[in-house]
Amino acid sequence: MAYGQAKTAAALLSVAVDELFKPDNIRAFTVHPGSIVTGLSHALSDDELTAFGAIKANGERGYEQYDNERKTISEGAATIVWCAVSPQLNGYGGVYCENCDIASLHTDDSMTAGVKGWAVDKAAARKLWEETPRLFN
Repeated sequence: MAYGQAKTAAALLSVAVDELFKPDNIRAFTVHPGSIVTGLSHALSDDELTAFGAIKANGERGYEQYDNERKTISEGAATIVWCAVSPQLNGYGGVYCENCDIASLHTDDSMTAGVKGWAVDKAAARKLWEETPRLFN
């Protein structure tokens, strides 16, 4: 639950940054690179990675198959680079991006891709932005 809350907070802060700095032509995006097994996984046990489906049959860390969610490191980096350089995003900001595109908004609980409305809500983003400095006092 904490992981999901942290990801939502990061998305909301991106929305807030975009709204606040849009007049200065500074745009912000939230990027979901996908599930990627990197060197950071050294902090996770094999049992934890098995629960994520990230242990191959031969015992190596990684995925047997890759798709729109499970990605190689290069595939995961692609959406980050796309957000930085894509002319498709001209005039946009504060959006949630995945698979080199703007993610669709989902309202049901069966989603496997896309973004929930609460993670891109402008009022919630502004409130989080205003509350964040108080959390560190």
